[in-house]
Amino acid sequence: MPNPAINEQQSYQWNLPDLNPKARDQIIYWIEVYDNDQYSGRKKGRSQKMMVTFPSTTEYMEELDSKEREVTESLEDISQSFEQMEKQYKQFKKRLQQNPETDWQQKKQLEEVEKEREQIDKKVDELNEKFNEIRKEIEQNQAMSPETLEAYDELQKLMKQINDPELEKALKELRNSLGEMNPDEMRKALENYEFNEEQYRQRIERTLNLFKSLKLNSDLEKVAQSLEKLAEQEKAISESNEISPQEVEQQESIREDLSDLQEQFDRIDDTAPEKAKPQVEKLQQQSSKKLNDIQKELKENIEKLKEQSSPQKDSDIQKQQQNIQQQLQQQAQQMRSAKQQLNQRRRQINRAALEYVLHSLINLSLNQEELTKETETIPPQSSAFVDKARKERNISSQFTMLSDSLFSISSEIPSFSNRINKKKTEVENYLSRAVDLLAERDGS
Repeated sequence: MPNPAINEQQSYQWNLPDLNPKARDQIIYWIEVYDNDQYSGRKKGRSQKMMVTFPSTTEYMEELDSKEREVTESLEDISQSFEQMEKQYKQFKKRLQQNPETDWQQKKQLEEVEKEREQIDKKVDELNEKFNEIRKEIEQNQAMSPETLEAYDELQKLMKQINDPELEKALKELRNSLGEMNPDEMRKALENYEFNEEQYRQRIERTLNLFKSLKLNSDLEKVAQSLEKLAEQEKAISESNEISPQEVEQQESIREDLSDLQEQFDRIDDTAPEKAKPQVEKLQQQSSKKLNDIQKELKENIEKLKEQSSPQKDSDIQKQQQNIQQQLQQQAQQMRSAKQQLNQRRRQINRAALEYVLHSLINLSLNQEELTKETETIPPQSSAFVDKARKERNISSQFTMLSDSLFSISSEIPSFSNRINKKKTEVENYLSRAVDLLAERDGS
């Protein structure tokens, strides 16, 4: 570095990748500086020694997995907090129904709902920060496929949509106008809040389900990548014709990494979506025995390396190492195949479900149009409204089932717009009011 000017600060970028570090390598470094005392001689100062430790193949993936699990836990915590907010609102509404006259306790209950909502908003902001950090880290380290990165981007957009000012606005209007509204205005204010509350709940639930699917993809990809890296390390060992202490250490490192990787793989089903758990558990059972067999071979190979007195590697040892490398590569391929099959199966199911919902909605729309025309010609207070109310109730019931299916599909597809779920809730409310109106017009 050039000599600095007085009181000048300098920085130095040390490009560690140029040193070609391996997993578990440790680099010890320190800084030495000299003054410019030309009279009595230059004096040297030295910093304390520092160490850079490079993570093993599985340690980085385990750290990433830990961060993803934190996101899952945060989403579940937000979901529980939202349930608490719903509970407080229901208590307020129950008290309001018992005593329509506004009292201090009702205002206090709404204030508690508002406090809970503010806490949820804060948790959602923190969640977005965590997710953004993971997304950046994955991109910088090229830890995931472009397909998984794209899914991360889609989910990131949805996470930013969880917090909606409409819920805050509806709650404030309800709280500020409490005691000043007539019964009809109060009913509309309650409906407006409950509508926005339902949208908020659906966004949380949908995001949690989508993240579980994304994490399953991420988990399988992490396992596949780790196995591929271990296979590369084993290949490098097998290409060496001489035995050295370093080779024994490397082989022990591979065995240790594989053991850690198997522990991670055994936990995949903990956060997997409920629909995918049977396939995941089946994959775990199939792979567990094969991974155990590879570990046994590694242990046996290490023992042979230690026992051989000649520095020249025995051909049997080399063949066994080549076999281990091939098995690791095969397991990596199996993980990738399992991931592709799960995604393909999910896409097929979702496509079929969407086609069914679309076809059913078209038929339901035609039925609603026909019912609307029939109702227009019926005289007021006619008993015919009883039959029409029954038909409207049937349409409403069918739409609710289709609406549930649509929400379930949206929990599988990140690119599915939240606006569609909002629209379906609006239609549900409209149909519910239509049933009530037809029932009120019953002449009996």
